[in-house]
Amino acid sequence: VPTQCAISQRGPLCSVCNLGYLAGSAEDLCSECAEGGNIEIIAMTFCLPILGILLIVLLCRRFGRYHQRLVMEHMPNAIHVEMNEDPEDLWIKARHEAEEKLAKERPMLLFGRLHRISQNAKSFGVRFKILISFVQVMKGISLVFSIRFPPIFKVLLEWMGTLTLVDLDLTKLAPMGCLFPVNYFTSMLTKTAGPLFLVGFLKLVSVTANRFYGAKKREDWDTDQDGIIDREEFFAAQPKGQLVAATADTVSFYVLFIVYPSASISLLQFFTCATFNAPGDTGLKYMIADPGVDCDGPEWQIYMYYVFAMILVYPIGVCPDGV
Repeated sequence: VPTQCAISQRGPLCSVCNLGYLAGSAEDLCSECAEGGNIEIIAMTFCLPILGILLIVLLCRRFGRYHQRLVMEHMPNAIHVEMNEDPEDLWIKARHEAEEKLAKERPMLLFGRLHRISQNAKSFGVRFKILISFVQVMKGISLVFSIRFPPIFKVLLEWMGTLTLVDLDLTKLAPMGCLFPVNYFTSMLTKTAGPLFLVGFLKLVSVTANRFYGAKKREDWDTDQDGIIDREEFFAAQPKGQLVAATADTVSFYVLFIVYPSASISLLQFFTCATFNAPGDTGLKYMIADPGVDCDGPEWQIYMYYVFAMILVYPIGVCPDGV
C-alpha cells in the first residue's frame, strides 16, 4: 500500500526513490534533493569530460608539431636510394632512428617519457585488461550468487569498478533523479545505447581521418619535381590522420570491452522478476533489479523488444576479446 511508505519512498518494498529524492534503499531512506545546484552538477558531469578531451586534443596537436620539428632536426636532409630499394622504408627507418636518438638525449623531458610509455603500451594494455576482467568477474559473482563481501573489500571493489569505468552509470554519477524519474530502464539505456552512440562516433572519426587525411600517393611525393625526396616531402606525404584514426579505433575497442559485461548483465536483469504470491498477497510481479517496475506493466512490455534487440548486439554480437 503506498501510504505505508515514507514520503521519500515508493514501490512494493518502499525501496525506490520518489521524484525529488536521491539514493536510498529499504534500509536507508532516500535523501531530499538540494535546492539548486543539481543542474550545475549535471552540467559539470557532462561538460568536464568533453572539455578534457578537447584540451587533450589541443595539447596533442601542439606537441605533435613540436615533436615533428625535433625529429626532423635529427634526420638527414636526403637519403640515397639504391636500386630496388623502397624510399619509404628508408625514411621510416631514419625516422625511428631519430626518435630513438632523441629519446636518449632527452630522457626526462616529455618526449622521452612518452617514448617509454609507447614502448610499454602493449604490456600496460594487457595488465589493464586483466584488472578490468577481475573486477567484472567479482561483480558478476556477487550479483549471481548474492555474495556479501566484507565491507573493506566491497569498498575496494567499488573504487576499482569506478576507476576502470566498469560501474559507470550516468544516472548514479549525476543527480538526474532530481530532474526527472530515473529507474532501471534509464540506467539500462545509458549502459547499452550510450556506448553504441560513442563507438559509432569514434568509427566515424576513424573513417573520416583515414579518408580525408590519408597519405599522399607515391608519385605525388616529389612536390618540387627535382627527382629527390627530401625529409620535408616525406613528412608532408605521411597520413595526418593516422594517429587520430588509430586512437579512435583503440578507444572504441576498450569502450566495448569495458561495458560488455555490465551491459549484458543489465539486459539479462530485465527477465528477473519476483511475485507476491503468498496467501493474501496481490500477486504483483515486480522486477528484482528495480522493485518500482511492474513486470506485467505496459512499460516493461514496450522495452521487451528493445532488450531482445540489444541482446543480439551485446551478449551475442560483441566479442569481448576483440577477435
